[in-house]
Amino acid sequence: MSARYDEPKYAWYELTKNQPENPFTTRRNPFAIAWYDPDNVTCAPGDFPLDKFYQNDGENGVNGMSMRSSWEDEDMLFAAMQGGDNGAMHQNPSLGTFVMDYAGKRWFLLTGKNAKVSTYTITTLHDGDEGEIWHKRTEANNTLVINPDKTVGQDKTAFAPLINRGSAANAAFGVLDISTAREDIQSWQRGMMMYDNRERVIIRDEITMKIPSEINWFGHTNAQVDIAADGQSAIMTIDDAKMYVRLNEAPAGAKLELRDISPLPTSPNPPAQHDQYLPEYSGDKTLYVKLEGVTSANIELEFIPIKDGFAIPTDTPAKKKLAEWSVQEEQPFTAQAIGNAVALKLGTPVSFAKGQRTYIDTANKDVVPFTENSRTLVPVRYIAESFGATVGWDDATQAVTVDYLNKHISLQIGSNQMLVNGEAVTLDTAANTYNDRTFIPLRALVEALGKHVLWDDRGLIIISDMDMGYSAETLDAACDYLDIRIFAGEDEITFDPAKTTYYVKGAQRPIRTEQNNNAAVITVADGSSATVTIDGEVYTIYFEQ
Repeated sequence: MSARYDEPKYAWYELTKNQPENPFTTRRNPFAIAWYDPDNVTCAPGDFPLDKFYQNDGENGVNGMSMRSSWEDEDMLFAAMQGGDNGAMHQNPSLGTFVMDYAGKRWFLLTGKNAKVSTYTITTLHDGDEGEIWHKRTEANNTLVINPDKTVGQDKTAFAPLINRGSAANAAFGVLDISTAREDIQSWQRGMMMYDNRERVIIRDEITMKIPSEINWFGHTNAQVDIAADGQSAIMTIDDAKMYVRLNEAPAGAKLELRDISPLPTSPNPPAQHDQYLPEYSGDKTLYVKLEGVTSANIELEFIPIKDGFAIPTDTPAKKKLAEWSVQEEQPFTAQAIGNAVALKLGTPVSFAKGQRTYIDTANKDVVPFTENSRTLVPVRYIAESFGATVGWDDATQAVTVDYLNKHISLQIGSNQMLVNGEAVTLDTAANTYNDRTFIPLRALVEALGKHVLWDDRGLIIISDMDMGYSAETLDAACDYLDIRIFAGEDEITFDPAKTTYYVKGAQRPIRTEQNNNAAVITVADGSSATVTIDGEVYTIYFEQ
């Protein structure tokens, strides 16, 4: 299909994403043996849209949204929300429900999708209305549960149109009007936004009731959830991945709480359901916020993946009403602008890969690209694995192997010979280890992988699948994004907002720092420490002889 329609991105997706170990698909096509064309396997930034909006009126109208941070990054952030017609969803009363994925894990569950016992089987077992079954009720969905009683929770004929949306390189949002979900609702709008270079998600509800009401915010999860003592935030954990949840806005007294996944006290709970269905969710929890006696409320929760080496953010975003939500169509240096590329900067351990800012080596912040004898040296493993390659190491022979698509690359520490599919390539600087990591000349690695490199005189390096051009504004923003430094004589300190304390050995005092990027100018006349404020973050610098 890639060849037939001249769409290299289809072949790229098949080779890089549709892998046998992928639990969602295991197919392999024997025609690929005959049709494989290594020169027709590329994916340029923007080839696959990051967002999809559904806006259809009429009977069975589908409305809703999905948004993601990247197509290339296995640790991408994904969120989606459902509107439209309850009648089109097998009459499941689920308007406003959402799901969220990060690091290949689902953090908020679409319950009932993989039920071991069907709705019809359970209904037959207890000879009752399917509305008595938990996953056929609003409370089984990640949405607002209002004035819970024995009814299913939402009108089965309610319709929620998508009334506003926006999509740009660094952010996206959509807003649903769910006012027809219940007779006792005056107005209800629910919005989802992915922002901050697509690294965070906000879900916001603005609701007005006709009568004082009980309103519950529900989110079902199989993550471990640790709620802070004040109930205003929580840490969610699945395996080695973490998500920070913060209650940005809610009426006074509101807090995050946990309950087991089970019917509410006001809900039916037939024996067949209890015995056959609910055990599937044993140990799973509902993260919720409960409001009582309210006629009007704004509820906003923020979800922030916690990446390795980065601390929980302390900034609080400005609260904006849904009517004020917007995105800027042009943003420099964003996931979509850089695409499936790797960006590094000389001397800094921070990099950009798979659509995310990260560290070159989370375990060793001293691993940075550098120049030696007028040659730029870069870490082999980080760059190769960022493009999906498999990297091997033989400790006995001190040899590194890289397998990527149709390339097999091997090299040995201390040698200036590299083999690419058995053919020798001479390196102008021998492969060597620095800070326990293998480095080789930048251009040799890029050419061996079949990539292109953009070099900026400020030390910015962008490695990509194709020969890309970037605006001066994007390159300026990339430099700022990767590297905020102050200079202390010969010593350089790279500032990372996740760290607040730095130790500098061998620094000479007095020290005058120079302004660079967003760094403030400070002077240290004496003493063992100093502070500097950069973009509102206060850093403490300790000087050690």
